[in-house]
Amino acid sequence: MDRGLCRRDLIKLSAPFATVAVSGCLNRDPEDEETQDAEEELREPEKYGEHSYELEEVVEMMDAHLERVSTGDDVVSDVTSMSSVRGAGVRAMDDDVVEDVEHSIGWFPPEAEEDAMHPVFWVYVENHRSEPVEFELSDLPPYQTAASNESGVGVGFVPTENHDLVADPPGMDGLSLGDWLPGSFVVPAEYWVLCEYAVVSEDGWPEGAFEFDGMSLWTWDASTPGPTEASRFEDRGSVDGFSLYHEADGSTEVYYEPGRESVESGDVVEFSFVNRGGDVVVGRRGDRTLYKVVEGDLYRVAFSTLGEGQLLGFPPGHHSFENTLALYEDESGEAADYDVGYLGGGTYLHTSGKTLGEDGDEVAALVEFEAPEVSLEPFEEAQVNVEDDTAWVEVPADDSAEFTVTEVDEHGEDGEHVITEQLYSAHDHMAPDYSALRAAIPYFDEEVSQVEVEIDEDAVWELFALSPDHERYHEDEGVIVYEGQGYRVER
Repeated sequence: MDRGLCRRDLIKLSAPFATVAVSGCLNRDPEDEETQDAEEELREPEKYGEHSYELEEVVEMMDAHLERVSTGDDVVSDVTSMSSVRGAGVRAMDDDVVEDVEHSIGWFPPEAEEDAMHPVFWVYVENHRSEPVEFELSDLPPYQTAASNESGVGVGFVPTENHDLVADPPGMDGLSLGDWLPGSFVVPAEYWVLCEYAVVSEDGWPEGAFEFDGMSLWTWDASTPGPTEASRFEDRGSVDGFSLYHEADGSTEVYYEPGRESVESGDVVEFSFVNRGGDVVVGRRGDRTLYKVVEGDLYRVAFSTLGEGQLLGFPPGHHSFENTLALYEDESGEAADYDVGYLGGGTYLHTSGKTLGEDGDEVAALVEFEAPEVSLEPFEEAQVNVEDDTAWVEVPADDSAEFTVTEVDEHGEDGEHVITEQLYSAHDHMAPDYSALRAAIPYFDEEVSQVEVEIDEDAVWELFALSPDHERYHEDEGVIVYEGQGYRVER
């Protein structure tokens, strides 16, 4: 059968649409006995009637479904793209996740030009079990039939003639939609159901997010998917390996948008990740790295993982608040998702944890931190004894270990260059932790050329664990370069 929409006055949805209830059925009339009888009839497995398609057709078409779809009129260039994100797993009426029940969603462009403003949305459910399963319709995408964006503009999912649960698709005169969807339905054993909806809007397709209680619908102007306001960093160059927000323009489809690009100590920056391209962008939830940019070089000062770093896909249309970051010139507070202290003023690069393609650039943004330089201070609890050219420094700990730091006049290109911020940052296994050097470097002067350190054994383990380029791993010595001076560290 031709995959056509329910053609009757599909475009004549009137303005009050946004006021319609957003869960269950629209405009339910409990006294309409004829509608109630139809609902009860549809809930019985043997009453489904013939499918609009053969199963092989559905499977083939679902394999070719779109992650996003465009609507509009090429003549007036009123083109909007939209996309949905898959919601929670299918649940039966007893609220248990059902095994052996497959559910998929997908977009399809309308076949007729006159319906260009109303793309088609499929929800396909197949029961592989040997017994029937009953569902609430609200447990499947789109979970509810209408929603509004922040401006109050409403959109809805209207069943077409290819919707297996609707015997008589609705007319579209105003809001006389009737009770055309069953509250619950049964998928018989080894059977499948296809729910086809036309997506309609009360007034064109304004940009925004429409939340459907478990699924989000995003719409945007496909001709200008990227930011249109100038960045304070627009005159800055690029950074190898990163796709930065200040490089984005109106044609950019994927970017990491900071709520502000200049902050003072304790200010919070909100970041949003935007994907308005044609592909799913893959990243790890919560993976964030903060670098300081110094004369074009990047110095990793913080790395954090929220959400245990699960690998996720972010579909086209995804535009959501991601996380908050707060920078501090002294000890950090607890104002944001990521609080980083003891930072000096300058430019910082914050990553999104998502890359463009398998080996592409990581999506990130720059932030200017308005603060004085940070100075290197030793540990307050350190106990120091100096003899001749050697200082013995002990930082009390329950379990301690020792290492030695010696000045070197020539270090060539072999040294690991560090900045003050890195001597305050404690990293996890993904980056080196130089904080133990605060027990050594501050004590070098004209008399002292070697420092013997006793400090917490974990700090020593981290210092020798990993180099930034991953070339040095658990070696017992290396060269650190700080403010132009080389230091050999050994244990």
